[in-house]
Amino acid sequence: MRTATRSTSVSVQREPYEWTTDSVNTIADPAAAMKEVYRLLRPGGRFLFVEHGLSPDPDVATWQHRLSGVTQKWGGGCHLDRDIGKIVLASNLEIEPLEKFQLTSGLRVGSYTYRGVGIKV
Repeated sequence: MRTATRSTSVSVQREPYEWTTDSVNTIADPAAAMKEVYRLLRPGGRFLFVEHGLSPDPDVATWQHRLSGVTQKWGGGCHLDRDIGKIVLASNLEIEPLEKFQLTSGLRVGSYTYRGVGIKV
């Protein structure tokens, strides 16, 4: 199993991988990174993710949009307002299951969580 960081392109010399990450919200071009993850996964391969992202609560989402620039600069490139489920689904991975929930601790702007397994079919 490989762990993704900020890379959007990986050179593969042997067989493809299974992948896990908690950094889709910090990657500069998540669509390109997810295309690369899809390319690297073998058929039936899994992409496991746990990410914080865009809240469905309009009040929280408003603050996420307002603060995202600050967290990008001072929070390791973090985008508070990314819809992680849409990003993963756009890569053509099937998600089984996609869980979305608000953590009970932490600031609400950074604690709406997406957890799932993307599978290359």
